[in-house]
Amino acid sequence: IEQLSFLVPVGMVSAIDTIATTLDRNIVAHYFPSDQFSLYAYGAMEIPLLGLLIGSVTPVLLPQLSQLYHQSNVDKMISLWHRATVKISIPLWGIFFCFMCIAPQFLELFYSEKYRDSALYMRIYLFLLPLRAITFMPILYAINRKKAVLVGSIIDLIFNLVLRKR
Repeated sequence: IEQLSFLVPVGMVSAIDTIATTLDRNIVAHYFPSDQFSLYAYGAMEIPLLGLLIGSVTPVLLPQLSQLYHQSNVDKMISLWHRATVKISIPLWGIFFCFMCIAPQFLELFYSEKYRDSALYMRIYLFLLPLRAITFMPILYAINRKKAVLVGSIIDLIFNLVLRKR
């Protein structure tokens, strides 16, 4: 029961995040012609291996943050979280500037000349990249606030749905 009380909110967050991450493509597919959708879909993609880089932070931080929380060592928790954010931001900023410069060439190399115009969408999404250096979920899970993560994901999905109606 204890494991289920942890896994159910985590599973629900994953399901909601999956819906939220595909929502933008569904909106573009619904309101724009197929040629615009294909440009958007190829430009609004995640940089290869970026998810692996960012996703590797949580499993490393979670046990340490949890241990520090149960020891009531909030200062060390904040210090660890800060160091992790700084360390992950170094490659993220490098990726950000690199792909800002080479977006059209990258898309042309991997997809073809037809998708050079997707660089606009790629660059827009790249502006979200620096925000991904700050990982809130490990600290929220460590302090047993998994419901806050679930509520945040639901609010994110509702916000995206409201924007779709506009």
